Amino acid sequence: MPIKKLNRSLTDQVFGIGRYRYTKDGQLYFIHGKTRIKVTEHFSANGKPLRALLEDVIQFSAKQEDEKNRPAC
Repeated sequence: MPIKKLNRSLTDQVFGIGRYRYTKDGQLYFIHGKTRIKVTEHFSANGKPLRALLEDVIQFSAKQEDEKNRPAC
């Protein structure tokens, strides 16, 4: 299947580890090396940036660990 380039901004959101490409029929794939993954969901253009989502996950996980390791009163 011939694949065409997607704009750089979407590609850059994956930290440079792979590329997004559309096939002729309009299907979007994420490609890393010889691995090709069909994209059926993606982040909303109007939603939080990936960086903010990762920060939320890290803070949530740290809080959970802190609460788990806190001695009982």
